[in-house]
Amino acid sequence: MDQPETLLVYVEQLVILLRDRVCPAVQQADSAAIHQARVCTRRLKAAADLLAPVLSKRRARPFQRVLRKIRRRLGPLRDLDVMIGHLERPPLRVAEAAAWARQCLERQRDELREQIHSQVAAGKLLTQLGAWWGLRPEVEQAATAIDALLSQSLHEQLSAFAEQADRLIGKRPLPAGQHLDAHELRIAGKALRYTLEMGKAHGHKLPGRVFRVFKKLQDHLGLWHDDVVLTERIMRLSLDQLLAHHDAGMQKKVLDLAAHTLRGAQQQLDRFGAQWREHGESLDSLIRQAFPLIASTPPRKSTPPSTSTTPARSTPTTKSTPPTETAAPPASPETAKVPPVSQSAPATI
Repeated sequence: MDQPETLLVYVEQLVILLRDRVCPAVQQADSAAIHQARVCTRRLKAAADLLAPVLSKRRARPFQRVLRKIRRRLGPLRDLDVMIGHLERPPLRVAEAAAWARQCLERQRDELREQIHSQVAAGKLLTQLGAWWGLRPEVEQAATAIDALLSQSLHEQLSAFAEQADRLIGKRPLPAGQHLDAHELRIAGKALRYTLEMGKAHGHKLPGRVFRVFKKLQDHLGLWHDDVVLTERIMRLSLDQLLAHHDAGMQKKVLDLAAHTLRGAQQQLDRFGAQWREHGESLDSLIRQAFPLIASTPPRKSTPPSTSTTPARSTPTTKSTPPTETAAPPASPETAKVPPVSQSAPATI
């Protein structure tokens, strides 16, 4: 495989995998398909954001729009799947409240599954994903700009992530009037991880420990987020059902469960902080060394015919001669051929 095509192939495999997961996710509410489809949309969004300077908005917007639609349609179902999963094996002291919350969440999930099945047309989403074929030639044409885009993006993302992580562990002071935002840090970490994956797909070599350490960091932030969302949902369920009015004993147990999940969230932040203190500087250095900044000319979004207004110089002649008739240029450049689509999919999502 030629290096300029590796990112293209990576993106195309994600599109194929997403198309394969849309129907079971929408029509069958398959938990694994829902998760894989959402991760595909996030990785594809990261690729579209990376390549935005060399893609035309007319082609990129329809593709980004359908990715956002799939992600938003399936997001609430994925959240419920995760929350229910976290409540399956609770500590004994909060088991009764966990069973109550799980039953409430399962009812919500059943209702949402029916709603999505009746309101979301999988066939329409698959048709809209066809926007990729209009965008593909531009991605292929942008091959020479990808290395510069990767290095620039990674340096910027890494600086932003490191700054937020350092503030979380108290290494840098917070600006006046601002609060710690671990959710923003988590989102920045996801984008950075996806960009690193694109760099690897495009042929850049990275030590295996970079991905191992970064995955641990992301896992801690992900589990923090799961516990925070679960805590908020548990409290909302008890308020919506006026649990304190109707069953004060269960309300107390639900408060104990919320305190348990909130402690879990803080423990995950503490573990993230310990990992970042130990590995943050070396991780930063390894990534920057693997992706040195590249000076490049401004990328082009397309290759229109020359529109220069400067007249061409002509050699003076002593005698006027009629212009020589030349063949007209072709109306448009030849469209890049789309290779046969492989049915293989990435091993991991």
